[in-house]
Amino acid sequence: MVGTARGKFGPITCDPPWEVVLREDAVELLKSEGLTGIIAVRMELKSRRSNMPALYELEKRPLAKLHPDCIGEWKTPACTLCGSPESFALPPKRWLLRSSIPEGLDVFGIEGANPCVVSERFVEVVQRLGPADVIYRELPAQ
Repeated sequence: MVGTARGKFGPITCDPPWEVVLREDAVELLKSEGLTGIIAVRMELKSRRSNMPALYELEKRPLAKLHPDCIGEWKTPACTLCGSPESFALPPKRWLLRSSIPEGLDVFGIEGANPCVVSERFVEVVQRLGPADVIYRELPAQ
């Protein structure tokens, strides 16, 4: 990501909601605590503040899948013109397909959807660095 940054950043920020941004100290702490799946890419941001910490975009590989029963009516058919595969709008009530959840990773994405999935360990470690503007919700699995 390249651009301009304004304001003060907490240890973790999500703006827009699917874009996870970490401060450098958060990346270092997550890695030092041995969390897995942390792929942090340094952002090229300009700021008027001279003391702005380096910021990193958290890559979330789409490894898990939503359970087919929660997608149901939200699914759209494949495009007959371009052949784009079927897709779906994110259902309001959702859960993961348990067999698709990657073992041992503390961060991953969902195939065909934007949410980032993090482990409880991830949340605990990041919260040690202070307040953030991120709300975490439990995502069940079946």
